[in-house]
Amino acid sequence: IVGSLLVTSALAVAQNQGDDIDRVQAQWVQAFNTKNLPGLVALYAEDAVLMPPTGERIVGREKIAEYFKPIFASASRVTINPTSDKTNTSGDIGYDGGHYEETIVTGGGATISGRATISGRATISGGGGTQSVHRGNYLVILKRQTGKWLIVQQATTEVSQTGK
Repeated sequence: IVGSLLVTSALAVAQNQGDDIDRVQAQWVQAFNTKNLPGLVALYAEDAVLMPPTGERIVGREKIAEYFKPIFASASRVTINPTSDKTNTSGDIGYDGGHYEETIVTGGGATISGRATISGRATISGGGGTQSVHRGNYLVILKRQTGKWLIVQQATTEVSQTGK
């Protein structure tokens, strides 16, 4: 019975840690899709390493923020949909690997600036902008630091890109 309790307890701890990793992924997706740069960067350890499909090695929260800032600024909409293929933990280290589809829309929309008066029946519309869809794979390594899971390494590859 003691052995069964230890195995059951170990499985419960592993499941809770897996749930924690899933929560970090959900928070990352939420921050990315809403272009919440401070929220996104807060999920990384101070000395985290980001390796985007370009092959760059971006080290530290400040540099990671510099990487995402122009993406968010130039896009009218960003959406990423990751699918986790494998998540696991061992002690204070965990990982999540899978594949993703990311859609980035730039341009489009309508802008009115300066002094403008609109009266009567008016319709203002903007184009849909330029949309690009990226598909690839990812691997995220996390470490539990000060009681919470933080991303310490993130690598992505791109297997296809389409423009619409």
